[in-house]
This record gives sequence, C-alpha cells and structure tokens, in this order.
Amino acid sequence: MVDDLQLGGFNDVVSLRLGSDEVKIAESYEVKVGVIQQPAAFTLRLGWNKTAAELLAKYPPRTQFELYIGPSQIMSGLTYSRGQPSANYTTVEFRGRDYLAPLMDDEVQREYAFTDKTYFELTRRILNVVGLKEDIGDGQGGPTRFVLYDSNDANRELVSRVTKAKPKQRGEIVQLVETGANAGQGKVFYKNIRAKTGTRWLDFLQANYKLSGLFLFSTGSGNFGLP
Repeated sequence: MVDDLQLGGFNDVVSLRLGSDEVKIAESYEVKVGVIQQPAAFTLRLGWNKTAAELLAKYPPRTQFELYIGPSQIMSGLTYSRGQPSANYTTVEFRGRDYLAPLMDDEVQREYAFTDKTYFELTRRILNVVGLKEDIGDGQGGPTRFVLYDSNDANRELVSRVTKAKPKQRGEIVQLVETGANAGQGKVFYKNIRAKTGTRWLDFLQANYKLSGLFLFSTGSGNFGLP
C-alpha cells in the first residue's frame, strides 16, 4: 500500500459495484490507499448508459460499494458524495471511503477508561463502540464483515491474487502486544488508558499504536487488519 496512489497508469479496467450495478470507468479516477492515510478513499467520474439522474436517484450517499482494479477487489465501504460534475447528462461522479470512516468521523462522547490488556483487544472494543461490530453475514450468503485480523495475509492474497505462506506465529505475537493498561504480576502498574471527550477515535488509536509499531487498516473485502 502507498499514499496518494494515482492509478492512471494501470491497464486493468477499474469498475465500481453499487448494488446490482457494475459501472466501468469512463473518464477519470483517483484512489488513495495508504498506511498513513486512513480511511482509504476514492473519486470516480464515470459514464452511464442511460442518464446520470437515474444513477444518482438509485444510489444515494451511504450506498455500499466495492471497487475493483481488474479482478482484484481493493476497497469496499460506503459512498459519501455523488453528483454531476458537468452538463453532460451521462456523466456522474461518486466519492466513497472504506469502513474505517466512522473512526475518522466519530468523536469520543464521554470519557472512557480501558483496561484491555492487548492492543488487539483494545482495537476490537473501539470498533464495537463506533458500530463496526463483527457480523456473521447478511443472512443471504453475503460476506462476513468487520472481522479484525492480526495479519495482512488474507488481504494481500485478495488484492494480489497470489497465495503466500503466512509467517509463523505472527498472529500470536500481535495479539500478545500489551497496552500496559493491565500489567501482569511483577510488572510496573500503569493507569488505565483513557479516551477524552472530543477526541476522534482514530486519533486515539493512532496515538496508542505509536508505542507498539502497529497500524490499523480496512481490507479490500471490508474487514480490518492490525499487523
């Protein structure tokens, strides 16, 4: 993953899936996916075989999307903006962000004190607080979403379509990195980690990740990774 990725040089076809519709890129697009910049975002200006008004009426903001480059799914989430960028009635522009957007948008409404022993547990708890709870699917055979993984292996295989061996015990290491909020016997006792009112949840997490070298991202399939 790289910051500010302008994908204009790729030969693979870019497509946006909105509900039952799949629309191919026609004019321009920009996709930003990065470790430093969260959440990932995209802007697509595309053609439509009918009129832009029909597409705009059918898919309002907060429509679920899947973004593909060739056969690889690189992003999924919710749209937040759409409109007609010109007088061309067959052109429409969509903007969307991945499922980490609530961590960017939501602020701490009351002071929280966390006693979670590991960063993995702390992250899972905060994802639940902003409504990104682990789900067992949509009941219709759809994918499980909002699962927190302790490596990037599954997402790497999804995006690159190349299967690689998973590093041994990497997941166990991630899940054992302690926050210091609940130290064990024989260790220095730390105060509980506190999230202050008015702080964005993403800022709170990133400030704590600096102590451990971890980072959180949304996978192409709509789950989360904490490698």
